[in-house]
Amino acid sequence: MSQSSGCRDTQRMRWLPVHTECGSGRRSLPDRGLLYVDVDRSAMGRSANSRVVMLAGVGLLLLWDIVSKLFPAGSHDFPAAFPLAMIACVWLVHEATRRPARWEVVKAVLLASAFLFWAANQLWPTLRQAILFNHLAIALFVFDVILAIHRGRPASPDAP
Repeated sequence: MSQSSGCRDTQRMRWLPVHTECGSGRRSLPDRGLLYVDVDRSAMGRSANSRVVMLAGVGLLLLWDIVSKLFPAGSHDFPAAFPLAMIACVWLVHEATRRPARWEVVKAVLLASAFLFWAANQLWPTLRQAILFNHLAIALFVFDVILAIHRGRPASPDAP
C-alpha cells in the first residue's frame, strides 16, 4: 500500500522498520526498506498500561520478599500469581497487535498457557491439582523452547 492511498486511516498507519517473509501479503517498499503497516494505537496503549500494571505487581512481589512482615500471613499467593497471569495477557495482546503468522499465534498461546498454569500453581498452592499445574507449566515452557530452537535453526544444505 502506498502512503498516498486514501483507503486506510492514516492516523493509525506508520512507517515501521520490519522484516517481511515471502507470501506474507505485506509489500515492502524497496526505496525506503520500510513497510506500511496498520498499527492500532489504542491496542498499543492498552498493552503499555498492562505492562505498567504488571511491573507494579512485580514490584509488590519483590517488596513482599524484602519486608514480608508488613504483609498479612498467607498473602504471598496473589502477588506471586498476578505478574505471571499479566505477562500471559500482555504477551497475547502484543502478539495480536503484530498480526503474526499462524505458527507464531500457536507459540504465543503455548507460552501464555505456560504462564497461566504457573500462575494457577502460585495462586492455589494447596489445591490437589497444583502439582499438575506446575508440571504442565514446565512441559509447556520446555516445548516452547524446543519449538523456538527448531524454528530458529537454519536449514542445512545436506539435511533430508
